[in-house]
Amino acid sequence: MPSATTADTASPTFEELRAHLAPLFAEIGAGVLEREADRRLPYEQVDRLRAEGFGALRVPVEYGGFGLTLAEQFRLLTDLAVHDSNTAHVWRGHLAFVEEILLEPDAARRERWLVRIGRDRDFVGNAWSEVGNRSWEDSSTILTADGTGGYLLDGEKYYTTGTIFAQWTSVAAQLDGERVFVAVRLDDPGVTIVDDWNGFGQRLTGTGTTRFARVPIAADEIRRIDEETAWRSYLAPLFQLVLLAALAGIARAAVDDIVRYVQGRNRRALDGDEESTPRDDVLVQRTVGEVSAAAAAAEAIVVSAAQTLDDAHRAHGEVETTARPVLDRARLAVFRAQTSLIPLVLSATERMFEVGGSSALAASRGLDRHWRNARTIASHNPADHRARAIGHFELFGEFPERRTSTSTPKDAAASSPEEK
Repeated sequence: MPSATTADTASPTFEELRAHLAPLFAEIGAGVLEREADRRLPYEQVDRLRAEGFGALRVPVEYGGFGLTLAEQFRLLTDLAVHDSNTAHVWRGHLAFVEEILLEPDAARRERWLVRIGRDRDFVGNAWSEVGNRSWEDSSTILTADGTGGYLLDGEKYYTTGTIFAQWTSVAAQLDGERVFVAVRLDDPGVTIVDDWNGFGQRLTGTGTTRFARVPIAADEIRRIDEETAWRSYLAPLFQLVLLAALAGIARAAVDDIVRYVQGRNRRALDGDEESTPRDDVLVQRTVGEVSAAAAAAEAIVVSAAQTLDDAHRAHGEVETTARPVLDRARLAVFRAQTSLIPLVLSATERMFEVGGSSALAASRGLDRHWRNARTIASHNPADHRARAIGHFELFGEFPERRTSTSTPKDAAASSPEEK
């Protein structure tokens, strides 16, 4: 990827970056069916993206990044998801971590991480959630002082998307009864990562278990955070928007696949015109048109929501009375996006099968993966709760308060481990 790491090197434009990445995205997509059939995680593909600076799209130019807006970054993420929604999904925790660093008030920590991500091209996974716990207070992941000024991390996390591909992971833990986040080097012998994600979709995201056994943690890699800060209000919808970008990419991929399928068919419907081909069939044309419209709408929804997050980013550091309305608008925009986009994409990825007969069901075509992947992504942070939050906001001018751990079902973490 063209870079901008010196004063005399011009920063590439968004369109230049997009054109540069397009061939790589296409190469990644060329092997997606074989990788899924063999359950081969996209290690090589993630490494190539990392080397090209895909993880540094938002990092300032002076640190080896490209200084893109969130809207521009999400357009590129959607482009990647068209070719491989798994590989796009892998970046979820990393992209949120970058935003955390961009807002980091500690100048030394911010500088250290911008260098790691921008110049060194380090990739950061995510390890916040555990199966079965109701809230962070139930977490079994514990940080303890080692007596020498450092700390030791012990625990087990699930839904650790991206970690298996990464150099670091961001871990939610308890330190003396306080919730903290720590950055963990993954080459430590105390870290074990297992690809045991068993969902029927998004099979290659590495969303499995990560275990920590007396992993040394430097004091300056610990971040204390209040759940109610603007940081959380900003990052929670960003986590969700990564998934929506993956859904938008799936919808566009569905259009591409059914167009290729229809154009390659000659067999007519039983009651069709003997002189016509399937692509001449007005009902086939209508189905393709509906799926195309859904894909275009999904992408527009993602870009629009990303623009509200750009506004929220610019509001960071302002006084609460100024920043809070902007943050609320961003959160509301992403909740609305989730509520409207999910049924669009699920319908499109089911409707696409109306263009053909049993040949469309051939496993070798892999058309079913679009619905399976979309359904899996759609199950993150159930949309019914988002619709309710939107309604509450419309009626009362504020979001509903989060329930306490004592009122939350014991298995809630398994379906919605974090508001992210």
